[in-house]
Amino acid sequence: MRCFGQLTPYEFTKIVCHMHILVLGGGGREHAIVKALKLSPKLKHISCAPGNPGIAQEATCYLTDPTDVRKVLDLAQRIKPDLTVIGPEGPLAAGTADVLRRYDFLVFGPSREAAQIEKSKVFSKKFMEKHGIPTAPAKVCGSAEEVMQATAEFSKPWVLKADGLASGKGVSICKDEVELKSAIIEFFEKKTFGAAAQKVLVEKYIEGNELSVMALVSGGKYELLPVSQDYKRLLDGGKGPNTGGMGAYAPVKNGSKVLKKIEEKIIIPTVEGLKKDGLEYRGVLYFGIMMEGSEPYLLEYNVRFGDPEAQVLMPLLDGQWADVLSAVAAGKLPKLKWKRQAAVCVVIAAPGYPEHPKKGIRIQIDRKLCSSSSSNYILHASTASHRGYFTNGGRVLNAVGIDKSLKTARKKAYDIIKGVEMLESHYRKDIALVKGE
Repeated sequence: MRCFGQLTPYEFTKIVCHMHILVLGGGGREHAIVKALKLSPKLKHISCAPGNPGIAQEATCYLTDPTDVRKVLDLAQRIKPDLTVIGPEGPLAAGTADVLRRYDFLVFGPSREAAQIEKSKVFSKKFMEKHGIPTAPAKVCGSAEEVMQATAEFSKPWVLKADGLASGKGVSICKDEVELKSAIIEFFEKKTFGAAAQKVLVEKYIEGNELSVMALVSGGKYELLPVSQDYKRLLDGGKGPNTGGMGAYAPVKNGSKVLKKIEEKIIIPTVEGLKKDGLEYRGVLYFGIMMEGSEPYLLEYNVRFGDPEAQVLMPLLDGQWADVLSAVAAGKLPKLKWKRQAAVCVVIAAPGYPEHPKKGIRIQIDRKLCSSSSSNYILHASTASHRGYFTNGGRVLNAVGIDKSLKTARKKAYDIIKGVEMLESHYRKDIALVKGE
């Protein structure tokens, strides 16, 4: 079996010169990745599994479940990609990267063992504590009674987190006893989050400014991406239930000023901790940071690009993502350069999202947007097609605007929405609404 961490310069150059890339996933993040990869002059062909109707306009799509490791391997052996990029957390938690590497495929994505730092909030919290990473104190609970006992140790509001993967929605912030009881019913009686909530973390609430920091990690080293900001709540002003993300922008103004402390206290101990614990990592690592004053605290890890943060980071690279992702997958870490631009993504959601999004609602998109310039475009996140486009989940479309000015990038993103018709659709009006811009 070939070891990609020991490729000769000739072997590596041969791989990236005429590439066939397979992207696993079918959301807005994966559409953003596909779109970015297509800009590489070295790309020969791009495939996606399962993809979506928007991705299908730019790649060959295969109806393969990316969490079904056996079927993914069968697909890879059939189409023989030079690089596989794993988008969502599900395939990583299932061990898809491990199996593909075992059969000699080059893969961008961490091992199954390393993916536990997202797959299990309990594992993640223990990892943080073991390596001295500042985070909120928490208690592990397995029942409603244990949750009630644990909340007595923390002041209001209380934070409840499902241990397992819950598509970014397994977190409840309860400001009083009424909301706490409602959350307990969701977790333990209604079992809204299924097996993901067999264990629940009760965590001390930390108030401050939330940032999304991502780094490419490979060979025990890391390279930072621009700081971005995600908007988790459904409604303007940070109100309403948590979602998978209603929008994002990058770069965050003055974000570089807080990065040094975040690096020293969180990123470096994490990367060193992964290496010490023997957790193989060749991919992107997401740090959900809460700044309480000038002090950073780690809320969570994600073992893949954030969604919708990927949508605003992909277009900002001054270079080719195909080269970068191939290098990371091969155990190398290239230096990154970034454009002096800003990007804004606004998520257009289906009615009923996040609890009960309605499927099958017709979507009309202005034809001009389907062939829009590289500075403003629509990405498909959860659509279906049959003589037109229809909603097929919660977060349906992403409107992306790019410009030298954040203010203009924001305007471009919201102008795109004017060309989309979707009955009872919902989007936030305050994405990237930053003072001073």
